[in-house]
Amino acid sequence: MLAGCSSTPAPVVKTVTVSKPVYVLPPSNMMATGCPLRPFNGTTNLDLHRYTLQLITDIKICNLESEQYQQWRSIQVCMTEPDSCQKK
Repeated sequence: MLAGCSSTPAPVVKTVTVSKPVYVLPPSNMMATGCPLRPFNGTTNLDLHRYTLQLITDIKICNLESEQYQQWRSIQVCMTEPDSCQKK
């Protein structure tokens, strides 16, 4: 039967979209464990001393940022995958 001659309406197809956020975390190996070191360009012992002090500061900052990233990541994993989170 032709659609124009039919007494029954044509079926209506509706697409229903359900939005659910998907959280994607950066991989844990993305955070490098080493810190980039600046080259030494000095010529005197005083330059070397200042360079050493700056390296110590840089390494402390790098370690702190790495620790903060790991803490943030563990919180995010617990929020997105509660079953994989160990309760203490």
